[in-house]
Amino acid sequence: MQSWIGYLTAVVIAGFVLLLLFTVQEEGQRASLDALQYRQAKKGTLELTRMLELDFKNIGAGTRAPNASIVTFDTLASPRVFAFWAQEDSTHILDPVNWDSNLVRYEWQTLEYVELERGTVPVYDVTRLVDGAVTGSSTDIVTKLEIHLLDADSTTAATLADTRQIVVSVRGVSPLGVGDYLEETLWNTVFRPVNLSRLD
Repeated sequence: MQSWIGYLTAVVIAGFVLLLLFTVQEEGQRASLDALQYRQAKKGTLELTRMLELDFKNIGAGTRAPNASIVTFDTLASPRVFAFWAQEDSTHILDPVNWDSNLVRYEWQTLEYVELERGTVPVYDVTRLVDGAVTGSSTDIVTKLEIHLLDADSTTAATLADTRQIVVSVRGVSPLGVGDYLEETLWNTVFRPVNLSRLD
């Protein structure tokens, strides 16, 4: 009789250990999948932010009138638009006779919606155009693209010509789907384009 009790106790303990091992292994797989999704979101967000960094640092380069460098900023339109004059090649040395800059235009509009812990948020299709030709885009990952134009005193610029700083915030999700633990990546920065600052 006592051997049966010992046998049943061993079976119950073995079952508990197997359940524990299965649970740990399942959580490990979920964490691994989340890490993969987060890396994909980070990769997509970094591609967009690299594009933004190269362009925003060069706002006003190659123009004779830097205070007219920002052409359009409209976050109420569809698509939303931010357009400015800049040189595409940041290593280009200015030739005072042959000034050359390109019209760089970012457009972003809602493509679809995704359900996150913070609620339902839009996913944007972001397109970069240079002189009217599409040269880059980011689709299915951007859940937030906010641009704020500030003046020299770090307050909202009254006019486009008053802009000296550009605050950018980007959030992105994985194109593979939203993870259980890590939903979005986040990138924030402030740009102070040299060519806009030389006006002060």
